Amino acid sequence: MNVSRLKSYQIAALLITCVIMQATLIHSLALLGVIPDLLLIMIVWLSVYRRLALCLVAAAITGALKDALAVYPTPFYTLLYPLWCVIIARLSRKLTLEPVYPRVILVMFAVMVNGIVMRLYYAAAGNYAATGIFARTLLIEPVYTAACALLIFEFL
Repeated sequence: MNVSRLKSYQIAALLITCVIMQATLIHSLALLGVIPDLLLIMIVWLSVYRRLALCLVAAAITGALKDALAVYPTPFYTLLYPLWCVIIARLSRKLTLEPVYPRVILVMFAVMVNGIVMRLYYAAAGNYAATGIFARTLLIEPVYTAACALLIFEFL
């Protein structure tokens, strides 16, 4: 699928499908209680191939939807997804992100940073997670999401 040929409404439909899958179906694919971040995969994909303005709008909307569906509603993804768009757009100007593997590594890094930031926020707010749960999530979630990104990027 050539993303540069997709119309805005087709991208919106794809993102809404991913939001619905993230909220419902993807939980059946949980690995040790960890699910992949489909929305971040799509944001990385869009950031590499589309204009920054469209990516920022898509990232803010999908981030807000993901935050609204979270157990503890915070503005994490509403702020972090557009930030990742800007970072990836700047990286794509300096590096070639056309092959699959740099994008997969970028997804893995972004998931790891998101996890660290989120856990630090919750710890500062007094919601401590057990060290084992934190370590398991920090190690498995980026690898699992990157593996799913590899499959999705090969399909797209």
